[in-house]
Amino acid sequence: MDSPDFEQVIQQLIEQTESHQEVIVNIAQRLYEKGWKEGFEEGLEQGRKEALMNIARVLLKHGVSIELVMKMTSEIQVYTSLLSDIKERIRSG
Repeated sequence: MDSPDFEQVIQQLIEQTESHQEVIVNIAQRLYEKGWKEGFEEGLEQGRKEALMNIARVLLKHGVSIELVMKMTSEIQVYTSLLSDIKERIRSG
């Protein structure tokens, strides 16, 4: 391979590598954001469950029947689930 062709090949490789780097960085960024969002959502869900457990403990401590506590926490779960669905629909447009 003579010098001008070699330099042209090297230049093409550099250009391709640069364009691939951008694609790779974009893919990595999207995966990172997706993972962060999923982790955030899981954290919120865990927080909701802990809050419901705390509410149930307080209600039981104050003499509310277990049947009523179960009904109330179930209704709270349905309500928060509906709110989450509505928020997601608003975000996605």
